[in-house]
Amino acid sequence: MSPTMCGVSGIHWKGSLAIKGVMHEDDAEIAMRYGADGFIFSNHAGRQLDGTI
Repeated sequence: MSPTMCGVSGIHWKGSLAIKGVMHEDDAEIAMRYGADGFIFSNHAGRQLDGTI
């Protein structure tokens, strides 16, 4: 999805951008292409998934 599809065209963030909730490495690569500086990974809700699938 391009930034213009998200409605953020023309916005220039001057700070660092950390992305939380990335579920797949392809999404992380796309985020990096669009300027993400880093990622936050957490397993705080992982216990809820122990009994699934």
